Amino acid sequence: MTRISKSTIIYITAFTMALTINAVNLALVFYSKEKFQATPAQVGIMNACYNISYLLACLGLRRVVSRLAIRWSMVLATGSFLVGVLFIYGGKTIVPAYFGQCISGAGTAFFWPPLMGWLSAGLEGQALGRATGFYNLSWSVGCIISPMLTGYLSSRDASYPLVMGITSYLLAFVFFVWHRNHPMLVQADRGGGRRQESSSGAGAGGAGAVLRYPAWVGVACTWVGVGFILFIYPLAAEDILKLDREQIGMLLLLRALAMTLAMSLLGFCRFWHFKPPQLLAGHVIMGVAMIGLGVARSMGAIGFLLVVSGLMSGHAYTNSLFHGVSGSYDRTFRMAVHEILLSTGAVSGAVLGGLVYQHFGLLPACLLAAGVMVPAVLADLNWWKAARRERH
Repeated sequence: MTRISKSTIIYITAFTMALTINAVNLALVFYSKEKFQATPAQVGIMNACYNISYLLACLGLRRVVSRLAIRWSMVLATGSFLVGVLFIYGGKTIVPAYFGQCISGAGTAFFWPPLMGWLSAGLEGQALGRATGFYNLSWSVGCIISPMLTGYLSSRDASYPLVMGITSYLLAFVFFVWHRNHPMLVQADRGGGRRQESSSGAGAGGAGAVLRYPAWVGVACTWVGVGFILFIYPLAAEDILKLDREQIGMLLLLRALAMTLAMSLLGFCRFWHFKPPQLLAGHVIMGVAMIGLGVARSMGAIGFLLVVSGLMSGHAYTNSLFHGVSGSYDRTFRMAVHEILLSTGAVSGAVLGGLVYQHFGLLPACLLAAGVMVPAVLADLNWWKAARRERH
């Protein structure tokens, strides 16, 4: 184990935890419906418990997270995931499931921001883009596999994905406890780059600083649609469109594949760096795709629109990740902001989307998600004008 590299630890960990987290969260849509007779609004609230606790932990525990050694962050995070899913699996009503999601969400604050902060330590420009490209590929491959795996397991028994989650979290927890003194993890604690100076300053000012904010607005608005697609749309697909769970899993697999493709390609290209037009185009297309999902009824049309939404989700995520940390001295904090925005969007999409779907139907819920993209478009136009003024 002494020869294992920093990138190996990060990429394998990101893949494994992304697969498990997404599998468990998607499985809860079906598990809570069967075991707790949960309504769509309750399913949305369950997801909100996870994301709100994640958001509050990122905000309230920021100093603790930034100062805690990476190896102990990983132990605390994986242990929290394990305890949280055990509460859900052992609960007789939906209340313990809410509590379990809160525990898991709080633990996530000790996982993604420190891991991403360690990854981006000392990197700028093309090197930063390449590193985030490999990182995005790692965790998104886990997201690709998880819906297909969840659909298959849930069609046999809704509790099977939770059993898989318990096993995966337990193994990860034991791994980090057992290897807490691994040289690479110890090195990360001593100089892991929780605070970094920009090595090149590429994009630190000018267009880079200007694009940071519309990219953040855009990813928050985009994740409203993502939250709706992942946690409410499967209910509509099962109840209204009469698709079985394996079909739903395959459709979400297509979306995850598209998101991975977008993030991977953007990670190895430079043409989009600090360019406002590409940001505006992505946000407009995402809004149109959400409207389409409200009226699509055939598998082909739904699959196409989910692919488009996946591409635009990957586009928004990569823009937020790259422009958010470019030129920054505190990468862990910027990663926390990025994750907070994702959580805020996902909570809004799951809760508001669930309420609107339950009371008004699928199309109004999709129109809500599409309408949320309007502030992102306005932000793009506003900061695009600011960038042009700076050049002149």
